[in-house]
Amino acid sequence: MGHPPLEFSDCYSDSPDFRDRLKCYENELEKTNRFLKDVIKDGNNVINTIKVLGLYELERGGRDLADGEVLFWKISLSHRICQVLSGDP
Repeated sequence: MGHPPLEFSDCYSDSPDFRDRLKCYENELEKTNRFLKDVIKDGNNVINTIKVLGLYELERGGRDLADGEVLFWKISLSHRICQVLSGDP
C-alpha cells in the first residue's frame, strides 16, 4: 500500500499535492469496496448452494436412489446451482 500520509493541516491549503494524495486513498477505498462486495456475493452464492444441496439430502431421506432418480437429481441440482450462481432467486 504505502500511501503518503494525509496531514490534517494540509487540507486547509487544498494544494494539488494534497488532492493527489487524497485521490490515492479514494482509489484504494473503491478497490476495497469492490472486493468486499465480491466476497459478500460469493459468500451468498456458497450459502445458497449449500441450502440447495441440503434440500437434496432432506428430500432424499438418506435412502439409496434408483438410477432414474439419480439422473433427475443431478439435472435438477445442476439447473438450480446455475440459477443461484447467475443471481436468479
